Amino acid sequence: MAPLTPRQWPKLLVLLLITLGALLSRVEGQTPQVCWNRNMGDQGVKIPKTGSQIHTTGIAGGSILVSGSDSLGCFEKSGQRRWVFRFDRKTELVADNQTFTYSARQDGVSPFIPESSIGLVYLAASNAVLYALDVGTGELVWEWRESPSTFESVVYGDGRVYVSTTDFKVFALDATSGDALWGTEFRRVSSWTTGFFNGVFVRPDVDGRVWGLDAKSGDLIWQFFMGFEIQYRWDPDLHFHPSGIGFMMDSPSQVWAYNVTTGDILWKVDAREGYRSLIDDGDNRQTFEVWGDLVIAQDEGAIATNPNQYSILQALDVFTGERVWLRDDVYPGLCGMVLSEGLLVYTSFVPQRIDNSASLQISAMGPDHQDVWQVQRDDLGCMGQVQALDGLVFELQFDVRNLTDNSLDASVTLVALPATPSIICPPDVKSPPVIDTDQQATNVSAAPPPPPPPPFVSSDPFCWTQHFSYKPLGSPTSDGVRAYGQDNVGLVLAVYLETGAIAWKATCGPDAAVALYPSNVIVVDGVVYLGCSNMEVQAREAATGHLLWRRPFQLTADRAKYVGEILGFPAVANGKLIINKADGFLRALNITNGEDVWSYDTGTRVTDSVGVRDGVVYAIARDGEDPYLDHYSIIVAVDLDTGDEVFAKPLYPQWAMEHGRLNFLNGTLVYSTSGIPDAQLQAITIGRDGGDIAWRYPITGSSQVYTVLVVPGEDLGLPHAALFYNDGQGFATALALSSEGPTGVMWRLNLSDTATWPEMAGLTTPGSWVQSTYSAGALYIPTTQGMFVVDAVRGAPLWSDLRSRLNAMIDVIERPGLGPQVIYGRYLSTFESNTPQCRPSKPHGGVSKIAMLDARGATDNVDSSSPTNISAPADRPASAPGSRSAPPPASAGPALSPTSFRSPPSPAPAPSPSPSPAQSPAPMPSVSRSPSPAPPVCPPCPAANCSAPAQSPSAPAPVTVALGLSGLPYSLGKADSKLRDRVAGAVEKLVSGKVTGSVRVRVLGVDSAAGGKAAVLRLSLQRSGGASASAVSSAVEDAALSGKLQEAVRAAKVPGNVRSVVVGV
Repeated sequence: MAPLTPRQWPKLLVLLLITLGALLSRVEGQTPQVCWNRNMGDQGVKIPKTGSQIHTTGIAGGSILVSGSDSLGCFEKSGQRRWVFRFDRKTELVADNQTFTYSARQDGVSPFIPESSIGLVYLAASNAVLYALDVGTGELVWEWRESPSTFESVVYGDGRVYVSTTDFKVFALDATSGDALWGTEFRRVSSWTTGFFNGVFVRPDVDGRVWGLDAKSGDLIWQFFMGFEIQYRWDPDLHFHPSGIGFMMDSPSQVWAYNVTTGDILWKVDAREGYRSLIDDGDNRQTFEVWGDLVIAQDEGAIATNPNQYSILQALDVFTGERVWLRDDVYPGLCGMVLSEGLLVYTSFVPQRIDNSASLQISAMGPDHQDVWQVQRDDLGCMGQVQALDGLVFELQFDVRNLTDNSLDASVTLVALPATPSIICPPDVKSPPVIDTDQQATNVSAAPPPPPPPPFVSSDPFCWTQHFSYKPLGSPTSDGVRAYGQDNVGLVLAVYLETGAIAWKATCGPDAAVALYPSNVIVVDGVVYLGCSNMEVQAREAATGHLLWRRPFQLTADRAKYVGEILGFPAVANGKLIINKADGFLRALNITNGEDVWSYDTGTRVTDSVGVRDGVVYAIARDGEDPYLDHYSIIVAVDLDTGDEVFAKPLYPQWAMEHGRLNFLNGTLVYSTSGIPDAQLQAITIGRDGGDIAWRYPITGSSQVYTVLVVPGEDLGLPHAALFYNDGQGFATALALSSEGPTGVMWRLNLSDTATWPEMAGLTTPGSWVQSTYSAGALYIPTTQGMFVVDAVRGAPLWSDLRSRLNAMIDVIERPGLGPQVIYGRYLSTFESNTPQCRPSKPHGGVSKIAMLDARGATDNVDSSSPTNISAPADRPASAPGSRSAPPPASAGPALSPTSFRSPPSPAPAPSPSPSPAQSPAPMPSVSRSPSPAPPVCPPCPAANCSAPAQSPSAPAPVTVALGLSGLPYSLGKADSKLRDRVAGAVEKLVSGKVTGSVRVRVLGVDSAAGGKAAVLRLSLQRSGGASASAVSSAVEDAALSGKLQEAVRAAKVPGNVRSVVVGV
């Protein structure tokens, strides 16, 4: 090549400048402009404070759908509102005539999925009803109301809709009719994101196991174990490659590829390889997209060592997992990514700056993995997965400056912008605002709820189960009459200890929908004290739940950062309630009116449990919840009456927290610290001359020791005290403890050992950050896998309940002659009490089939009250067809028919404590007539030895009736003979007045329906005095169709609605 002449150099320079300008303008000069934006509040779609979901579909010329707390909105590409569908949230009247609204899943989202081949959208609403809606009109096509709880996810595949529920179940329904086809139950809650591909329903759970089910039958095909939590934040879809490869992500950023047909693992990679450090928080989730033969993964967290708080965006080869390219100049991902017009559009969140502000970025990247354009908007965040349709990109945005108390106002905006500058925006067509009272946008009107069920009364003393709205994160307590507990969305329960009946319910809010940790509950002198999940403080009468006073949370001036929770135990002493404040202050409130007595600034972001000794208040304060990121902790002591500082002892470089009861022993406060890499036990002297470290005890090889329990030797029958702790490695340890510190190991127990705990098979390491409870020689250990109970002195296993995790402490009451009454909150929403007479059976396996109903109303599969467990090898996927469990034979007994069309709103729990208003009759039940079974025939034998009851030849054959009652639990119908007698008496009185002669009614038996949630009473109507079979049958049918039968059942004080009547003649 000839050298350039002097005349050519200027031309080359101009060419280079033009090229450079073009490259720069690729990002700077081609930023698309917003086509339109719509405030969702103005459009009648109320967005939950914790999130929303957005989908696009080509149905009806293009539709954008957005879910709200009680609605689903549909918009055209022009931004014009097509329709808004509203549903009634599940509400309940609680103490002081307040109304509590039950939650959806934890992020507040009602998941939904549109299906273009059918033209419907399936909304899994927060009122536990699945709605099928016409996308073009918003009209209701069918609904399914048989879910026992709210929904985690909904997906479509091959003519079926698959819904996962918060009580660990999956149901498959016919997509066009809503008929239930099969149900399967698991031991752990599903991830928010499930998927369907090529005849396989894929369900990851939060404990790290992935399940593949035959989509037609619900039978288990395969499973594999990832070992860590699987929980996506915004992405509503699992991702699959057309070749049949699926992709999964766990919280430590491992990306897995698997064969969807067999469950075989094809490869797994560490998405953070080369970017890890000792101060990683361990939660490095990724957002995904499949782009051709590449898997694009964007880290949702910043690289801890990057001064710009950058994250990584990378491409992995679909077939090998090899890293094709990587960028470490992008901010953390937040609301996912989407493909449009040959570009990858991805979202990023610029972390908080010194002024506490933040920014949202939307970027478009070309196949050369360089950004084509980028939009950055300050003070904005996003929610839901970014979506695309016909060259337009859609995203939900909100103003982060409204985050004053971890909540949002109604100003969530749907934004549309072109994927490339060449895309022409559609006309901006605005719709008039929707007023709350505007019924034109309402597709579902409120209807009177059915009568409430009677108070639950346990058949076994002290054995009962009640339910919160969501997670029972506030540790329970009791006062000898009632047990008290609260969840993380503002519902407080008071339950009678012996019978299990609800004494009262209250809202610890109101509007406590931010799903954060509340305080542990305490009751002192007939008053219940609560730190709510919305950070306010309440005092209520223990007997009635009546609110005595409330103190709303107010952020202290000039305190920009805070932790949104009131964690641990408050304390009552000297007429004061001592409780932490979510911005790092410790405060004393007057127990009479809740007014401030004093306030003490710990200089940190949060304080945990408090304890009082000899006029001094003690607490451990800290800067966060992770020892690897938040290194500052301090032990403070202040005067009980004045709030003046007695001492403040920094613990750096160790870090500590204690949300259990503080441990005082021999003039010291004993606690644990979490350092890097090992934990440490310490004691500090207390008193007005205290503040000195009394002793230190390193725990080599253990980490994540967040709490300890110290038990005096006299309680244990030992000459020394004992210190108990659990660690993040799944071990429980007991140390002998003297005034100088631990003197030796009493025992160390591996809670993961399946030889000791066979029920741990297939479960992850049982971590624990909740304090154990000691009572009468037993140690009760709450963990992420459930409760372990061991001998406190020897460490010998006693029993366990590993049905689901425990995130709060356990309350134990010793009952002479019965043994311990154990009270605890169980994931997701259960409040439970048991004794040795009613302890739960040990679960085994990981999945079981649920009894379902066929077109005849008969059950197939097995009854969920005694599930048949289906298992597959934990380490090697089961893929051979022969390894599937065959369904059990169908039951011939009568059962309720699935309700899919025009059902009434879902039942609300009984209002407490106010009586319920008069109720409207339930809708008409289905009535059918079936031939009566042939009477039993004895084999030739002497009459005296004949096993069938002999009937007089002159006695007319009875008419049989199978009476299905939804809302009447099978267990109650089976156990309560007086209830059965009332039903028989009501039917007898009703029919006898309609026929010539007389009719005697008796209950032959009770069958289970709807998985034990409903009962079918088999009645015999014996005729006499000339009453004909046809007249008796007609009288039953007429009574059912006219609603008289329902009225008679209600008058007999029988819970439930008449939903099916099968007459045999």
